Amino acid sequence: MKRLIGILLLLSMLSGCAGTEYGAAQSADFTIGVVVKGMDSPHWLDVRSGLSDAARENNVNVLVLYPAKEDEADEQAHMFRDLVARAPDAILFAPCDSENCGELIDLAASADIPLITIDTAANEGNLPYVGADNLTIGRMAATRLAGQAKQSGKLAVIAGVETQSSHADRVEGFRLTAEGYPDVTVAGVYRADSDFQRAMDCMEQIMREHPDVEGVFCTSAVMALGAAEQLRAGGYTNKPRIVGVDTQDDALAALRTGVLDGLVTQDGYECGYKAVGYAVSMLRGESIADRVYIDTTLQTQGTVDELIEARAARKGGQT
Repeated sequence: MKRLIGILLLLSMLSGCAGTEYGAAQSADFTIGVVVKGMDSPHWLDVRSGLSDAARENNVNVLVLYPAKEDEADEQAHMFRDLVARAPDAILFAPCDSENCGELIDLAASADIPLITIDTAANEGNLPYVGADNLTIGRMAATRLAGQAKQSGKLAVIAGVETQSSHADRVEGFRLTAEGYPDVTVAGVYRADSDFQRAMDCMEQIMREHPDVEGVFCTSAVMALGAAEQLRAGGYTNKPRIVGVDTQDDALAALRTGVLDGLVTQDGYECGYKAVGYAVSMLRGESIADRVYIDTTLQTQGTVDELIEARAARKGGQT
């Protein structure tokens, strides 16, 4: 009979960062450390739910650490070093800076701790990865917006942290696909760093510089909702279509009511759940792939009801 997971909320002594520990006490088979980019959005809360459910089902302890914001790479690195000192059996890592984490990769290797990237890949070290295919996400968004614009006109991008591979790959996939339409122009990439208010500011700048823009791709749902709020508050005559990323309730509701035109789903719960299972399989010496992609689909107003119902049913079944 599966044991209920014990949940203990901790305050980390590292730079004021927060942590959450899920576990099966001293009888756990393994201890897995997790360092993610934040816990300040529904996406990351879903990741945490997936981690905790998988920890219970696999009889492992999971310690989750995260900085205050997604762009706090130095703070995250400090936490990573402390986690290595605690010598977990494996570490799941979503880097705030994909381009400059070689020192952390080497530190885990020197301590003989297996390291797996989740949600956001590292650009160094050729590490295993569990998460979305972010190039494909960008391609899906470009195909949707170009089609809605009848394959002509201006599109723009509001993107997350430039040094995070997840956002960089979404932008690249979007650009590559948009370039395949001769009459489509990508007017610019605006950086909001996954922040709601910054996305509002970027949307205001886009509408000022490109009032005829046909569509805007936002590389996270938080930024998509910020962009949509600016369109509502600004009273613009032209209302470009907005496509975002992630699977979270507020964004799904906005899609259902037509506030968003599309949402490329990446389920944070699935990412967290599969990542723990992947780590356990690795620790047990089982054969595993280098990359495990979670499901990504383009949701529209006409398809979203089924997904909303499925998520409600899953949450109803969680204890």
